[in-house]
Amino acid sequence: KALNPAQQVVQIVNEELVAILGGEQRRLQFAKNPPTVIMLAGLQGSGKTTFAGKLARQLEAEGHTPLLVAADLQRPNAVNQLQVVAERAGATIFAPEPGNGVGDPIRVSKDGVDYARRHQHDVVIIDTAGRLGVDAELMKQASDIRTATDPDEVLFVIDAMIGQDAVNTAKAFQDGVDFTGVVLSKLDGDARGGAALSETDRAAPSGRTDAAPSGRTDAAPAYRITIDPGAVHQRIDGFGASGAWWAQNLGTWQEEQRQEVARLLFSPTRGIGLSQYRYNIGGGIDETITDPWRTAETFETGPGSYDWDRDAAARWFLRAAAEHGVEDFVAFVNSPPRRLTANGRTYGDPGTSNLPPENHQEFVQYLLDVVRRFRDHEGIEFRFVSPINEPQWAWDGPGQEGCHYEPEQVRDLTALTIEAFEGSDLGTRVSAPRPASTGRSTPSRTMPPGCSRTRASARGSANSRPTPTGPQMPSASRPPPAWPSIPRSSSA
Repeated sequence: KALNPAQQVVQIVNEELVAILGGEQRRLQFAKNPPTVIMLAGLQGSGKTTFAGKLARQLEAEGHTPLLVAADLQRPNAVNQLQVVAERAGATIFAPEPGNGVGDPIRVSKDGVDYARRHQHDVVIIDTAGRLGVDAELMKQASDIRTATDPDEVLFVIDAMIGQDAVNTAKAFQDGVDFTGVVLSKLDGDARGGAALSETDRAAPSGRTDAAPSGRTDAAPAYRITIDPGAVHQRIDGFGASGAWWAQNLGTWQEEQRQEVARLLFSPTRGIGLSQYRYNIGGGIDETITDPWRTAETFETGPGSYDWDRDAAARWFLRAAAEHGVEDFVAFVNSPPRRLTANGRTYGDPGTSNLPPENHQEFVQYLLDVVRRFRDHEGIEFRFVSPINEPQWAWDGPGQEGCHYEPEQVRDLTALTIEAFEGSDLGTRVSAPRPASTGRSTPSRTMPPGCSRTRASARGSANSRPTPTGPQMPSASRPPPAWPSIPRSSSA
């Protein structure tokens, strides 16, 4: 049976992703004359300390004798955290300073290498300090540690959920410490791979992805980190597109023109055959947004009252998708309705969420009303509704609609939405982002380890299926536990 255009596109994308990521394996380089020095660099919250313990444990299983060096003397309790990690990993730790702002990380790093040499440790893993964002002090300290210890590897640890902002962060660290390899943390969530692609391109502009040391010739590969293109971690569940930010404009074109666009998008025989479509429930036209294509109408005219004739152009493409055979629909929100936002805009103010907690219930009711309206009057049944979109971003300028959420707000709003939809007559499931951390220089964006929960299973975003051990939000039948004790499901 021949592949249709949509299947061909998915196959091509899969093959290109494998090629971009290197296709085979990446090697961790070991020095001929021990100890091998591995320096870990990255932003605060990226997972450096946890990875240090995991790497030490793996190296011990391979017959090495690693030494963990506590050189993060800035972050509160960083030294204590590494001591706990080292104990759990069964690794030796060098921590002569208490940290919490006390001690010289450069001296500690250099002394740690000397200690390893005297005590027959063949690998040194240096856990360095991070920051909430890239700054000159961070880079100077990291550069000085690199100069003092002459590491065989400098591994840049980055949160896989950071997305395309990885490019800017990677460039800063590449210029500052010239890293030799990239470690992506938190890949057990619903990360879409933007950071992986960005980092691969940044770390290996020629297309080579071996984590080889820069300028060193006296190293021999002894440990391999394998990339297995055949291992399935997330299945491509469909081939879809979002209607933001074009449908509300192209939908105003003449009938023949917009029919041609719909055919190219949705027809499985005369177009690319999209099988999924995401509809943006707008927050309301905001004249202060600088790009008129990045603001969308809201159906709400007041508390509990609606004008269902609004957003007609975007709704036209939603119906066109259904007419071409698309059956998988997702409703998502960039910003709540303007009436419910803190500043009356569809973008927020710096450092805060634009949806006050006291308006969560009204917002959820609005989503119920919209989804039910589409089902009952337009024949569109949304498989998923996503109340939160990219919460880690600040969304504090008039570039487009968007709403930032802090970790507790992600947890509370998601749990409230789950409870409301599970108690309704709708078959729509709730899809929420796996909370993450980001490298932006805004206040801490570390998110709780929760995810999304549907009626029957834990799911990532609508376009993929997580592994059976994917995390799950707390049951809506009981109050959500305090972060970070959100339970993980044993099966999906």
